Amino acid sequence: MAFAYIREANIWYQDRGNRGEAIVLHHGHTASEENLQTLGSKLEKQHRLISMESRGVGRSQHTREGYSLYSHAHDIVSLMDYLKINSFNYIGHSMGGGLGFLLAINYPKRVKRLILLAPIPSSGYRADKAFVRKRNIFRLNKNIPALEKLLRKRKTVSHRKKESWFFQRAKVICSSSYGHYFGMASEMAQFNVSKDLKNIAIPTLFICGKNDPLLKKNTADKHAIPSSKMVVLENAGHDIAVEQPDKLSKIILNFIQ
Repeated sequence: MAFAYIREANIWYQDRGNRGEAIVLHHGHTASEENLQTLGSKLEKQHRLISMESRGVGRSQHTREGYSLYSHAHDIVSLMDYLKINSFNYIGHSMGGGLGFLLAINYPKRVKRLILLAPIPSSGYRADKAFVRKRNIFRLNKNIPALEKLLRKRKTVSHRKKESWFFQRAKVICSSSYGHYFGMASEMAQFNVSKDLKNIAIPTLFICGKNDPLLKKNTADKHAIPSSKMVVLENAGHDIAVEQPDKLSKIILNFIQ
């Protein structure tokens, strides 16, 4: 693990594995690199894997500015420049999937393949108000036990998740910067690149959980991208990387090879 000083911020990343093509793995809005560790450990056996944490999250610097989807996408490309990686396969979960849309649209020569894990819709995403209101209160008070209990009640959360997931997610939410947590939530609500999807020519794979409320909109986005593919996992919700990492890694490796 290391830090790269990028666009006035120290960005935490891991660069491991040295065979095969480069893969960039990026987390969602209320998650960190820890959420993707099991999946990453399987991918790095065959490829060079670069995982990172967005500014304002986990071990990356909590800056005053730079909290937008476009800024985060720029950070990813800047990290690739820092590591002297010209082209890479990109895997993004949830918010990270939204970053994938932006990378494919704005940096098409840099991305070889696009793998979107239950991405936020191209037309934006806003969580239900009642849940967000409670989550915000617990986050402001840094009440990890209450937040953990709230997450357990979410319909989007599969019972297949490991028990440690709930605590880990609550901890990340409470420790993320104000700019990232609140700023990115607003960014995702206003996000809209739906008109640009038809211009994505990069090989694209959607992998979604059958029980994810975003599946319908993900399916619509899939149809908007020429030659894209979709795999729907049974008995899985939104956090498919935690729920079914073994099956997920096999699908991804088959798509890249």
